[in-house]
Amino acid sequence: MADAIVRKQLGEWQLQRCLGHSHCSEVYLATHRSEFDGTSQSYVVKVATSHASKWSRLTLRQERRVLSKLAHPNIVSLLGSGTERGVDFLVLPYLDGVLAPGGSQPRIAPAQYGRLAWITRQMVSGLRAIHEEGWCHGDLKPDHLSIDRHFHVTLLDFGMALPLFQRTSDMFSDWIESEAVDDAKCSDVPVWGSPVYMPPEAFLKNALIEPSRDVYSLGCMLYLWITGQRPFYAKSLSDWKKSHLSQRPKDPQVWVPELPDQIAKILMDMLAKHPSRRPGLSEIEEAFARLEVESFGDWLPAETVGRVA
Repeated sequence: MADAIVRKQLGEWQLQRCLGHSHCSEVYLATHRSEFDGTSQSYVVKVATSHASKWSRLTLRQERRVLSKLAHPNIVSLLGSGTERGVDFLVLPYLDGVLAPGGSQPRIAPAQYGRLAWITRQMVSGLRAIHEEGWCHGDLKPDHLSIDRHFHVTLLDFGMALPLFQRTSDMFSDWIESEAVDDAKCSDVPVWGSPVYMPPEAFLKNALIEPSRDVYSLGCMLYLWITGQRPFYAKSLSDWKKSHLSQRPKDPQVWVPELPDQIAKILMDMLAKHPSRRPGLSEIEEAFARLEVESFGDWLPAETVGRVA
């Protein structure tokens, strides 16, 4: 249970308390056993939940595989990993950040676009590094960002990262074989991503994995932050699929008439149904660099909270 004091050992790490959990992983505040002197530095240890499915365990191993190849200021660092008593775990830095705006946040004011532009350009920089290493983040959303008090952005949670330019069915088949999961089948694969932010092709079988998947998810996030509205609303997975595949979002200037034309256009382009119609990261970066020059402000809340990977 979150915030519970656990006081247990996992390898060389002393787990202090649970910081958060999901259906597939638990994240603990931890210290190294060599630092039990009252001045120890805090880390994060991430483990698969005790009731996790085979796919949950595989996502933890996928995150380890991806992060071991990445080193970038806007991507969370992998400090270590291991297996103890049959439990796989990752060691990550403890990030003292602020919550990225989510569904309950009001839209940001136009005078505050400078900060948004800077944050967006950092996300683009991190995504570019991921793509250059041959991966797609695959599950980009506000919960998977940390933004510190100086507005430094760190991308988190790479368990659903996908190898670029493969078909999803081929990727999952290779994954099952490499991880020696004898009882798994491609048909067992869960929905790969968060339906609110998933691109249309993520709902289709055997789709090609391209960088434009992350562009679409980033577009959903920016649309929400700028307009205060999601591009789409749905109550079930089938409704989300229908919305992303066939519905067109309202022009963001319907919600924010003063929004610069170039930003309204880039948002709509990022949400294009067909991957080939979405802009590349350089085009997005250029648009938000211009916005940053034209406006500057501070829109994030002053309070800081511990953020975990």
